[in-house]
Amino acid sequence: MSGKKITTVIVVVALSILLIMGVYKYIFDLSGKVNQGKYRISDAVIVSNVKIDEKQEAIEELSNMVLDISQENKLSLLIPKNDIISRTTIDNINVKAPLKSGKISINQTDKEKIYDINNETEIEIYPEEKNDEYLIEIDVVNENCIKDINVPSQTNVVRFDGTILDLLNQKIEDFKFNVSFNLNLYDEVGKNHVCKIKLNLPDDELINDGIVVKREDLSNYIFKTK
Repeated sequence: MSGKKITTVIVVVALSILLIMGVYKYIFDLSGKVNQGKYRISDAVIVSNVKIDEKQEAIEELSNMVLDISQENKLSLLIPKNDIISRTTIDNINVKAPLKSGKISINQTDKEKIYDINNETEIEIYPEEKNDEYLIEIDVVNENCIKDINVPSQTNVVRFDGTILDLLNQKIEDFKFNVSFNLNLYDEVGKNHVCKIKLNLPDDELINDGIVVKREDLSNYIFKTK
């Protein structure tokens, strides 16, 4: 084989190797690609309600009731346990407060510590393992958004749910607010998989239905690998 042919063969082989390496890197490099990470969310549900605190220990008439009201929302996420999650956090928290604003806070369900959204940069989250999935439950609360309000006179029935807002002549638009944050899942080698979550709370039907259970569109819950 002549030297020219040998050179041609070497060049072709080298180019083939570079092409294979390029394709391999393109396929397996997950950095910054949408829905290419290890994790996905299989279900996302938001439950919205209100919490009502009576200010008096004993009353003779419903119209004598004085109440404090908080608006509560629970986000529940299920993540298939196909890969290990070594650490979970929330950061990059932003909130647009409602007109009827109390203390806007976020915390993991059943955890004692409540985090003030405006003061926290990162929140540690501890997923619960359920069968073959991880369960993450996060509470977003507008605490004491109504304080010291009286039930209208001649009230015969008070339901301790979201319908009380209508009874108290409150507009649902005054309670609506936006929250966004990053859900960070770290794998066993420390690589971060990020899902940007945006919530519009609460659902409009809270004031009519009392409690709203809403399944989220999973196309809005996509992980990117950093």
